Amino acid sequence: DAYVRKWGPLVQMELQEQRRVHEERMRQWPLQRLRNEGLVLLEMCGRRSASYLGKAVMTFCTAGGGDLTFHRFGSGDLVTLCRRSPVEERPTEALVLDTGRFELRLVADRPPPKLESGVWRIDSGINTT
Repeated sequence: DAYVRKWGPLVQMELQEQRRVHEERMRQWPLQRLRNEGLVLLEMCGRRSASYLGKAVMTFCTAGGGDLTFHRFGSGDLVTLCRRSPVEERPTEALVLDTGRFELRLVADRPPPKLESGVWRIDSGINTT
């Protein structure tokens, strides 16, 4: 409890700053820069593939098939799922379960509506750990 009292406010300040930087990046950086930095995957197709500890496991691969494009997502990272823009719509948050050459598996409380239709955009989220 003393630890939380001492460090809790600093952790909250860091989280607020991460949120601010993340939102600024999403609003101001061109999509190509986000792609070059490995912070977004576009044109992804999703499907529900399993359950893990009562949560939905979703598997995403490129719409055209083949290797995933360059990204920096790793196990435990927070990501957001949306159709067009995480700034213009309310995205679904998920955690990266694992990633491979051809697919990315995510875990969320529940999958977004119509997961298996259309294409998705996956953006890096903020680090809450």
